[in-house]
Amino acid sequence: MPKKLYLINASEPYVRGKFATAAQKSEVNYEYIDLKECVFYADGKRTHFYSNNKKIDPQQGYFFMSCKDADNFYAYLLTEFLHQHKASFSDPCNRSHTQSDGKIAQLIRLTEQGVPFPESFVCRPYSFIVHRDLIVDKIGFPCVVKRAGARGEAVWFVETEDELEAKMKEAPFDVHLVQKYMPNDYDIRVIVFEDQVIGAMQRSSDDGFANTSYDAIFELTQVSNEEKQLALTVAQKAGVDFAGVDVVKTKEGLKVWEVNKTPQLDRFIPATGIEVVESVLNHIKQKYLN
Repeated sequence: MPKKLYLINASEPYVRGKFATAAQKSEVNYEYIDLKECVFYADGKRTHFYSNNKKIDPQQGYFFMSCKDADNFYAYLLTEFLHQHKASFSDPCNRSHTQSDGKIAQLIRLTEQGVPFPESFVCRPYSFIVHRDLIVDKIGFPCVVKRAGARGEAVWFVETEDELEAKMKEAPFDVHLVQKYMPNDYDIRVIVFEDQVIGAMQRSSDDGFANTSYDAIFELTQVSNEEKQLALTVAQKAGVDFAGVDVVKTKEGLKVWEVNKTPQLDRFIPATGIEVVESVLNHIKQKYLN
């Protein structure tokens, strides 16, 4: 299969024309990709990139980026995806973004490193319409929709396709995470600092979904060796020393919701009785200040 030059968002007619002429003259196989028509699919083991319902193999081409402000975050996601797949692309500066530590970026960045996230799609409202059948077939209902946010905000339980489309239309320019619903009685927030687990709390709710900072029931819990190791490994791969790692037990094994680089302590400390700040400071003192 011949490799291609992929032109990302080269929308200006003059630029497109020049590239087309030069590619034909040089006998280079090329294809235009409009980011607003693309989605990312994380199947639990790997992340895949789709443009207009066609899966693009990152190893089969060179990706030339031409992205403007409106596509900054999506350009970041694509660049991070290409980097994780060791693909060839221009403008590695696109890997720098203010939302690079958020739950959506973590999915793209960490799935390839073996972090067990639930099956998910990353899309924008227009690319959801383009890939509706693929997304609905893979994810099903009920599902969970997430947008950029913290402390359990911007997360919704969605039960129908119409409800999913309506949720997308509420924020027509935002990037969305559409995730397979993992039935659970509770999830676990594990606080780690560097190579140690400081403690953990269990978060549960009456409906099995609202395990957020505002409406969950919090209590001290003990974590297994497997849960400890997963939390430590995930935080290390995320590049976060002081982290709150959210873990849930499912029929498919342990899954990770996200890694919080500023874990909320005003609920954790009263629920567990663990003096997190003292533990962190003692660790720093013993390791770095003596």
